[in-house]
Order: sequence, then structure tokens, then C-alpha cells
Amino acid sequence: VMHEDPQWLRMRIFAFLALSLLGALGARLWFLQSIEHERFEFEAQTNVLELVYEEAPRGRILDRNGRVLVDNQVVQVVTIDRAELAGLDEAAREELFVRLAISVSRSGRLTKADAIAEEIADRSYGPFERIPVAIDVDRDLLVFIGEREDEFPGVEVVQRTVRSYPYGSLAAHVLGYVGPITRAEWESVTDPDEESDKQYQLNDEIGKTGIERVFEAELRGVPGIRYLRVDRSSKVIGEDDSRRRDPVSGNDVWLTIDIDLQALAEQELNDGLALARRTETRDPTDPPFVASAGSVVITDPQTGGVLAMASYPTYEPADF
Repeated sequence: VMHEDPQWLRMRIFAFLALSLLGALGARLWFLQSIEHERFEFEAQTNVLELVYEEAPRGRILDRNGRVLVDNQVVQVVTIDRAELAGLDEAAREELFVRLAISVSRSGRLTKADAIAEEIADRSYGPFERIPVAIDVDRDLLVFIGEREDEFPGVEVVQRTVRSYPYGSLAAHVLGYVGPITRAEWESVTDPDEESDKQYQLNDEIGKTGIERVFEAELRGVPGIRYLRVDRSSKVIGEDDSRRRDPVSGNDVWLTIDIDLQALAEQELNDGLALARRTETRDPTDPPFVASAGSVVITDPQTGGVLAMASYPTYEPADF
């Protein structure tokens, strides 16, 4: 009986394995080029990710007993997607702005078409951000616009948070207020050489006065980040949810202020100034008691903590 050469047998096995691997590789290449060609071509056109920031709710401000002096309130905000407007001609845009202004005004929030156009033209917003054009609108407007998507292309009513003041104007000078960040403020808080989770965008809000400004670093939250997939025509075709970062609220700030004592101090200050204005001078040559302004500070003699700090005239921080 003749036995096959073992070396020749190994060569045949090796050749068979090599041909099998080459065949599998060829089949895979054919599959990628013929079957998956369109999918990979599409992905190649959409491999650009654009970052969109979502501002986080600010931390609350509380008095010494834990009563909330400044809070966040959820409101309905009418927004417009600037990218969707790119497909409309100028006449269609103007018609949309007029139609939207009329609808918002009828819901109770007086809005002009020119004001909407100015917001859309604001370059502090990125090309893929939703631009707010009317804040704190009636909830019914959400349903009204949602049922008429064809009439309001790119328009959506979303929920956002704004500052609220449960005690009105009490301690307004102490608490301060927030407002849109200016270019000078943005440059002062932005360091291009330093990475920060709390980076500011030119359409963010920042503390302007009082506690809101002094404790800005604590009150400001960590903005969320969305990664939008954009094609070569700058059209958003999807979102990478795996890399999304949800916004994180800022830290609460507790004060030594006692809001009850603050209310008493402000009332006494107002009464004292009113009495001074009614007081007549003993000497006709003396100037009158104008008493147009005043202040009161009450501190704890044991710790030096400020229990009340009143100032007149005051203002409504919610107006800002």
C-alpha cells in the first residue's frame, strides 16, 4: 500500500485554507462594494458632528431657615430652527414671522414680526441652535402650533427654566438678577487655554448684580451637550445619543438673611422715609427733608452675620 507523502498532504491542507480565506475575503469585499455601498457612502457624507449646548438650571438661593428666595420656574418658549429657515425664500420667511407673531400675541404674549426677525438675525446663536423668540407663552400655544406644522415650519414650543422670585421684591438688592451675557463679560469669563465644563456661550445668562453675580461660579450649572450629525449641506440628519451630556443644575447658596426680618426691615425703612418726607423743618432757612433713599443693615452681634439688608428705592428682579 502506498502512503501519501505527509509533506504533500500538509501543502494541500494549507492551500485549501488559503483559498478559503481568500474566498471569504473576496466575498466580503464584494458585499461591501455592491450591497453596502450606498450605506457607507451615506455615512461618509454624515460623519460631521456639531455641538449644541443646553444651558443648565441655576442653583437656588435660600435664607438661613431654608426658605427659597430665588427659584427656577419652567415656562413654555417658542423657538425657531434657523437651519430649517434656510430652505425658505425671503417672502416665505416674512409670512412665517407675521403668522407666528399674530398667534403668539393672541395667546397673551404681545410679539411683533420685526422682533422675531431680529432674534433670528442674532449671530450669538449657533447655526444649529433653536432660537427663542417668545418666552413664557400659554400652554395652549404648544398644541396650536403642534397641530399646524405645515404653517409653522421649524417652529416648536419647548420647556425651559427662568428665574422666579417667590417673595417678590424682598431683598432684591441682596439677591440681584441675571441677564444675557455681554461680549465683554463673555471675554472676561472665557479662557481659551483652559477647559471648563461650565463654558459660556454668547447667548447664555449670567449674574449681573448681588448674590447672583458674587456666587455666579456656584449657581451656574454644567451645560448639556448634544452632538448633531450634519451632512455636507449643513443639514441635520440625526443625533449621536451615545455621546450626549445632560445638563446638571448649579449648586444652591444659603444666606444668613432671615426673610421675615428682611421684610420687617424694609417696611420700617419705607415708613421711616415716608415720615421724614412729611416732617417740616424748624428753621425756614433749612433745606427740606427730601428722604429720597435710605438703607438698613441688621447683623448678628455674636457672629457678625447679616440678618437683613434693606435698601430704598427697590425694584422687581423678575422684570429682568
